[in-house]
Amino acid sequence: MSHILLIVEPGMDGVFRHTEGLADYLLSKQEVAVGLAYSSVRSSDALWALVERIGVAGGPVLDMQIGNAPAGRDFSAVGRLAALIVRFKPDVIHAHSSKGGALARLLWYAGLSAPLFYTPNAYFGLNRVDSAKTKVFNAIETVLGRIGRTINVSASERRFARGRLGLPASSLLAVPNAVDCERFRPASSADRAMHRRVWGIPQDAWVLGTVGRYSEQKDPETLYRAVERVLAVEPDAWFAHLGQGEQYDAITGMVAGKPWANRVVRVRYSATPAEFYRALDVFVLSSRYEGLPISGLEALAAGLPLVFTRCPGCEDFEALGLNAVRWAPVSDFQALSAAILSMKREARGGNNHREIALRKLTPKVVYGDILAAYRAALHERLGVVI
Repeated sequence: MSHILLIVEPGMDGVFRHTEGLADYLLSKQEVAVGLAYSSVRSSDALWALVERIGVAGGPVLDMQIGNAPAGRDFSAVGRLAALIVRFKPDVIHAHSSKGGALARLLWYAGLSAPLFYTPNAYFGLNRVDSAKTKVFNAIETVLGRIGRTINVSASERRFARGRLGLPASSLLAVPNAVDCERFRPASSADRAMHRRVWGIPQDAWVLGTVGRYSEQKDPETLYRAVERVLAVEPDAWFAHLGQGEQYDAITGMVAGKPWANRVVRVRYSATPAEFYRALDVFVLSSRYEGLPISGLEALAAGLPLVFTRCPGCEDFEALGLNAVRWAPVSDFQALSAAILSMKREARGGNNHREIALRKLTPKVVYGDILAAYRAALHERLGVVI
């Protein structure tokens, strides 16, 4: 039996959902034992459920107790992670997000010999902001990116890795994120009615929605300014937002007292996000940059029309051949509102979104490719087949 150690921070949102899906896929393979190093600092009910599943299967788990920013406790986390590796003896290590990737790759300097994979799920430098912080992150990725193999989830990430970070093509693999098309599926009329009742939305409303953090990356200010224009001219339109983050209170101030505020539903967290999508008519993302957004893939599997900003990561959806998508420039609320209104006012039949998700983006396809990469790396190193 081969041992695979997954390392992830945070324990919530898209990065975690990708790791959770991969872990469950690996747990379904009898020839694989799975270990997990995680952090409770940014956690969710889904994280604790995954920790329990891995523990029940006999795999080791470690709470690194780290945040996404550098801190003194990171040194302790590296030591405890090293001890876990000595005890578990993983054949493959796969780290997710910049923090998890940095800790794992630092252990390479201490003699870590197992094949190492890293999935950034959106390099920080993709924000296109030439700040000191961006330069620091880019410098770190340039140095550490030469350790092990990096899995880029989109062509945007790969172009950045090659062009800006200067990473060799031989160190990069292209594997998109996956979406569970059984959980995320189109809503029946009964589903839609039930979930709208849950969120307090009228049955005959036209509902625009998003799933994402209130953060600089997701640009909620642009989104809410666009939503204001839409709700002002479309009396049957509602907006629903599932997410939390550091800009939540600022957006609360934007919404408070507005004549359309009673048509905005904001939910900080749901243990069953698939149900949220079933209340929607159209899905929107206003991001400044992405890896390949999990929420966009979930909306795709749910068969929803899409409105995206043309940013790194989101723009990669264009190559999928979708037939119900609208685009707006990054940080342009007027163009975003126009794209939303265009989607609402243009009568449309069905779309090809779910069919594309089923064909290209299921866990069996995507995580199968990742497992094949593990096998190839281990065979190359030891001549071992898993």
